[in-house]
Amino acid sequence: MQYDQLTGSAGSIDDSSKENMDKLVRIGKRLLDMNVSRVDLETGRIEEVPGLGTNAEQLTKFAKQLSDERRRRQDELVYSEVGYQNQAW
Repeated sequence: MQYDQLTGSAGSIDDSSKENMDKLVRIGKRLLDMNVSRVDLETGRIEEVPGLGTNAEQLTKFAKQLSDERRRRQDELVYSEVGYQNQAW
């Protein structure tokens, strides 16, 4: 997700005031509610991608994929360690 339209204090990395943080939270929530979009490389315009839903839905889906992959790798590690320990007998 990209957003290059931050203006004023919202675009400043030096402003950590409560007001600016609240403004950034509101901007973030609006971005999550927007439909997934991509930049058309031929025109440079941002276009919605039909059928992908909102940014929030896609982030949830991505987080689940990461969690599933982490769990799979942890299971592989446990099974390989168990197998290694059984071979040591």
